[in-house]
Amino acid sequence: MPLHSLLALENLRLCVCIFVYVWVILLNCGQNSRGQLVVNARNRGGETIVENITANTSADTVTLELLNSDGSYVTQFIDFKSEVQIIRIYVLGEQELGQIQPQIFCFITRFMRNDFISSDAMSKLRQV
Repeated sequence: MPLHSLLALENLRLCVCIFVYVWVILLNCGQNSRGQLVVNARNRGGETIVENITANTSADTVTLELLNSDGSYVTQFIDFKSEVQIIRIYVLGEQELGQIQPQIFCFITRFMRNDFISSDAMSKLRQV
């Protein structure tokens, strides 16, 4: 496949990923039935990772966000109405390898409703 075709395909994939991510953000904005929980988790290396879990019962969605110690930022968006899960991973470029731009990975999958805790149950979780 010619290089210009590969670049066009990569740009299209990035645009779709950005569109989906913006759509998710807009879908979550302005809703008043939200529950938020911040979890401090320790990884195997002993580092503390902060996970932010937001449930929106009006839209029937759950969003989990976390910043890893390597600088990667992970967002998992679960839409129970559409039974769709979107995972977005933002990875910083490796300067030693000449990668100056970050990489963005976007995965969209379908799931069964019982695979995750419902948005209603997540919204009722409280900080201790």
